[in-house]
Amino acid sequence: MGDLANKPAVQGSFHPIDSADAAHPERLAEVRARCPVSVAARDGYPSVTMVATYEGIAEVFRNWRAFGSIGADPDPDVHDATPMELRPIIALDPPAHTWARRLNNLAMAPAAVEKALPYVASQAAALVGAFADDRQAELVGEWAEPLPGLAIARVLGLPEEDSGFIHDWVVSQFTESAAAAAGSNYGRTELPADEAFQGYLLEQIALRREDTAPEDAMTDMIRYRRDDGSSFSDLEISVHIRVLLIAGNETTTSLMSNLMYRLLSEPGLYERVAADRALVVPAIEESLRLDTPLQVIIRRANEDATVGDVLVERGSVIALSTMSGNRDETVWGEDADRYRLDRFAGDVERMHLGFGLGVHHCVGSFLARQTTALAVNALFDAIPSMSLEPGYEYENVFFHVFHRPKRLPVVFG
Repeated sequence: MGDLANKPAVQGSFHPIDSADAAHPERLAEVRARCPVSVAARDGYPSVTMVATYEGIAEVFRNWRAFGSIGADPDPDVHDATPMELRPIIALDPPAHTWARRLNNLAMAPAAVEKALPYVASQAAALVGAFADDRQAELVGEWAEPLPGLAIARVLGLPEEDSGFIHDWVVSQFTESAAAAAGSNYGRTELPADEAFQGYLLEQIALRREDTAPEDAMTDMIRYRRDDGSSFSDLEISVHIRVLLIAGNETTTSLMSNLMYRLLSEPGLYERVAADRALVVPAIEESLRLDTPLQVIIRRANEDATVGDVLVERGSVIALSTMSGNRDETVWGEDADRYRLDRFAGDVERMHLGFGLGVHHCVGSFLARQTTALAVNALFDAIPSMSLEPGYEYENVFFHVFHRPKRLPVVFG
């Protein structure tokens, strides 16, 4: 068995918490080949144990007892200082996670999501219709950012007229100025809740405790009881709703943006999928694999444990490079860095890491997939031919956990 003390650290300036490094295919391939479980350290960034292979990441995901969830922030002190009732589902492990997941499933279960899909389809068509005659658009701002907020608000039962307010709040959490306020150059994500938005959610919950409460997902969450008869407090419910709103917005925005970037990066690919809608689902899955929306996921070792043949000491913060695992040549073949429409067209032995694995598999994955499928079909229906704006250069969003372009300017025809 190996020991990290005897393993070489990741060399040079590379660090998996740097958003640019986290998505750098050549450097990720180097780490996978040379030292798939290794220590990464750099001034201004936390020291983390990076896991770069598919099998190593899957091992950590499945062994939640040894490798606990502490949220998205690589600073464990942030997690430890957060009271249990204020911890989101991504910072919980069973048994607390089990009850929180069941609470979240009330909103995100396929049956609940399907009720909202006709509305989501109509909003997708309306968004596309607003720019279809302009011969150009900026797809992130005009299409990929607004729709997920409308979708998640509808699923939860929040008023449609509040979707803009909700979207603006979500965007405000992931800006470079927000990161600067948190005192970090890599983008902290465990930011204090905005008091105004927290008050809004508590008001919505209070409305649903009245006799005339609407029959929606938030009402179901309020009525939910654990086996011992206890319920979640208004504050706890607001924490889980806040995370659903963030995850339901940003990860789906990333999926939609990444998918369109790939379809437009290869001439004729957009038109091919527009002409054959059976390709939409495999196109989405290949995007989730190659351009993982959550490119880094954080864990902490609760005990001395091994990943592969390497000992990871108790207390170590672990950065799971899902971007690297989803490009692991031993799983996906020598063309793992290529976008292929046929990769998920048939039976696939391996499940990609785009939505995680095990008990923490993304509770909103069904909504994200369905929203994206409706959104791209709306584009195809209205705009049969599209290309990236001449001279376009890709720039990734700032936060370390997210992977998507900041902007995606396109022209039609």
